[in-house]
Amino acid sequence: MMARMTFLAAEGCLFSGISGLIDAFSIANLWYRALNKERSDSLFETEIVTVKGEMVTAHGGIRVSP
Repeated sequence: MMARMTFLAAEGCLFSGISGLIDAFSIANLWYRALNKERSDSLFETEIVTVKGEMVTAHGGIRVSP
C-alpha cells in the first residue's frame, strides 16, 4: 500500500522545507525499488497543495503550483 504525503505550500513559505521532504521520499522510493528489483511500485506518493488550489509565491519569489 502506498502512503500519500501531502505538503501545504502557503504564500511566503520557505520552499526548501517542502522540496527537501519531497526529495527524501523520492530517495526512499528509489532505494525501495533498488532493493526489491522485482517490484516497480513505490512506497510514497507526494503532492503539493495550497489553501485555495491556486499558485502561490514562496519566499524568494519561487512560484509554487499545486
